Amino acid sequence: MDFLRDPIVWQDEEHPQRGFPAVRAKPGTAVWSRRGLLQIALGCFGWLLVAVLWITQGPPSEGSYLSRWIWLAVFLSAAAVSTTVILNAFMKRSWGVAMVTLALAATAVVATTRHSPQSDHTGPYGKAPKSLPALEALAREHVTHLAVHDWCRAYSDNRERRADQGSRRCPDGYKPFGDASEKRFSELRRKLDAFPYDVSGVAIEYGPSGEIRTATLTLDTIYLGHEWLTYDPGYTLPRDIPRERGYHRIDSDWYHGWEDWN
Repeated sequence: MDFLRDPIVWQDEEHPQRGFPAVRAKPGTAVWSRRGLLQIALGCFGWLLVAVLWITQGPPSEGSYLSRWIWLAVFLSAAAVSTTVILNAFMKRSWGVAMVTLALAATAVVATTRHSPQSDHTGPYGKAPKSLPALEALAREHVTHLAVHDWCRAYSDNRERRADQGSRRCPDGYKPFGDASEKRFSELRRKLDAFPYDVSGVAIEYGPSGEIRTATLTLDTIYLGHEWLTYDPGYTLPRDIPRERGYHRIDSDWYHGWEDWN
């Protein structure tokens, strides 16, 4: 990429001590020059693409793990290109280019991570009602809690509460897995594949007749916070807490919630 390189200007006079021609680095690239603007655009394009996709379409909660790997690849590529451009600008003494690129990249990152997902629409969560059959399948097993997080693998039903012995952040009162409970956990975990989203946790509350009264699905996303779907027929939508927590109606039975961890 020759446009990233500042040419060296050779002077006619010889070096006074070594007898070689002296060299003098050309002044850094100006911000508003064509080369400077091109470097800035190259350094910020990846971050701006990530921000635009996140804000317009929301975090990639819908789909398989492949979609999250694609997002991760875009994110890492943006970081690598941006870092390379900024470091090269500093090395070439193009201070203006370096600072403008750094500022724009930081702005895009902040806009991405601080933007409330689904603030303008609930499109990616429109399939939430299709989760009901999977919920009913867990209800037939009398499940009240199922967690498949990295830090907690556990389940509870109308008979027992069991957790993986290596899970140190599970709620209190859970007994370690035995052979039978380990097998049951694996069977319950497979039922999560029926949900239209990647779900890492389920909590179900039952009514007097054993029907599902409310349920919460913890979504496994790359959003820097906590997202969930709530099934609560006839609900009243909770009030938002600006920049901390938000809720969005999907239909009369389902709504989406998010909580920022920053």
